[in-house]
Amino acid sequence: MALFKNPLEKAQADLFIYLGGERGLSPLTLSAYRQDLEYFLEYCSQAGRSAPGELTREHINNFLLMRSSTGDSAKTLARRLSAIRVFFRFLVREGDIQKNPCDYIESIRLPRHLPKARELMVVEALLQAPYNLLEELRQKKEIRPYKEVELHRDGAALELCYSAGLRATELCTMTVGQLDLHIGFLRVKGKRGRERVLPLGELALKKLADYLRLRPKATLSPGSPLFLSKKGGAITRIAFWQMVKRYAQKIDVGISPHVIRHSFATHLLEGGADIKTVQTLLGHVRPSTTQIYTRVKDKRLKEVIEKHHPGA
Repeated sequence: MALFKNPLEKAQADLFIYLGGERGLSPLTLSAYRQDLEYFLEYCSQAGRSAPGELTREHINNFLLMRSSTGDSAKTLARRLSAIRVFFRFLVREGDIQKNPCDYIESIRLPRHLPKARELMVVEALLQAPYNLLEELRQKKEIRPYKEVELHRDGAALELCYSAGLRATELCTMTVGQLDLHIGFLRVKGKRGRERVLPLGELALKKLADYLRLRPKATLSPGSPLFLSKKGGAITRIAFWQMVKRYAQKIDVGISPHVIRHSFATHLLEGGADIKTVQTLLGHVRPSTTQIYTRVKDKRLKEVIEKHHPGA
C-alpha cells in the first residue's frame, strides 16, 4: 500500500520535513503553511491534477479567485499565496519542476493599517488589575495560596509583555534560564530563532522576583517555563490571550497582547526613542516594519492638537 496518494502529497510531506528541519521554522508557522497548502492541494486534486509538473499559473490564480468568492479576505489570500510560493520554490529546489509558475503572479496588495496602541494610563490600569484583585481577595480573606501565585504570575506576565514589548509566543515560551534578575536582562528567542537581549526596568524585575519567590524551588531550574500553567507546563498563547482579555474586561477596555506590544513601541517613540533602537528592541529585521510606528506617533500628535488647541 502506497504511503502517499500522489506525487503532490509526497512533495508536501517533503516540504515540511525541510521547513521544520533545515529551515527551523516554528510549529506555529508550519501549521499555518500546512493549512493553506492543504486547501490549495485539495483544489488541485478536484481539478484532476496530482503531479507538480501539471500545475500552472492558471491553477494558482483560479484557486485564489475561488477562495476570494468564498469570503477570504485580502490578508488571508496573501497568506495563502505566500504558502504556495514557498511550496513552488521548494519544488524548483528539488528539481521536481523547472519553472516556478508563481514568478508570473502579482503579490496581493494589502491596505496598510496603523497598529493600534492604547494610552499609557490605560496600559497602566491593565498592568495593575491583577494586583487590585489580589488586594480585594485579601481584604475579604478569600485568598488562597494557589490564587496568590496565579495573580502574581498574571501581573508579572502582563508587565513583562509591556516593558519588553514581547510577542505572545516569545513570552509563553520563555524559560527561567532566559531571565537574569541580578543584572536585569532578558534573552528573547524571536522569529526564526533570532535572539536579542533586552534590559528590564525595576518594576518588571520586582514583579518577576515576587512571582518566582512564591514558586516551589523544584520549578525554578533554568529549563523550566517562566510562566507556569495550572498543570505545571508553560502557559499557552491562547491562555495568555484569555488572561489579557479577562483583565481588560475588568477595566472595561479593548486590548490584546499585540496591542500591548504596539503600545510599548509607540510610547517609546513618544518618549523620544529613535527608530533604530525601537527596531532592535522589537526584534524587527527590516527597518520598514518599525517605520510604521512613526506614523502612529504623528497621528496621535495630530489628534491631540485637533482636540486641545484653540486654533485647530
